[in-house]
Amino acid sequence: SVVSPLTVVRNNLLGTATVVQASIQKRVRRLIFLSSMARYGDNPIPYEETMLPRPVDPYGASKVMEESLIRQLCGLHHIEFNIAVPHNVVGPFQKFNDPYRNVIAIAVNSILLGKSPIIYGDGLQTRCFTHISDIVQPLIQMGFDEGITSQVINLGPDEGSITIRDLVQLIGDKLGTTLKPRY
Repeated sequence: SVVSPLTVVRNNLLGTATVVQASIQKRVRRLIFLSSMARYGDNPIPYEETMLPRPVDPYGASKVMEESLIRQLCGLHHIEFNIAVPHNVVGPFQKFNDPYRNVIAIAVNSILLGKSPIIYGDGLQTRCFTHISDIVQPLIQMGFDEGITSQVINLGPDEGSITIRDLVQLIGDKLGTTLKPRY
């Protein structure tokens, strides 16, 4: 997102505006928006829903702008909403050939192509991962539970984090590669 901020902001914000406008036109009762942990930016971990967003890149900033647009328009048009903030979601059928999303898929794809995985920075950034099966029920609940409205809800663990360096090493070990990461 730091290389093409216009594309990121245009796609995210206009996409969300389109969905909200269609929701208004079709008189949707409740909208569930999937935001991103990038909204928290340089806040201290563990992230809490009460924290003010402090994004550090255009992607995180675009997610915060989308949330603001949803609050404003849903409020004006009496549409209930909830904002889900999933941790890095993994599971079967995820796209492995996308070079921009999901650090696990990116590393696996690089290794399977015989290329060294790339680690940005020193690799000591930490991430928690959530299996897709662990967020389906909370999303359904956010969609239908009458007691859950106008909330930001984090979906994922606060513990069990791993550094990107250790994650790439673990993936390499599982795939049996001797390729070393490029930093």
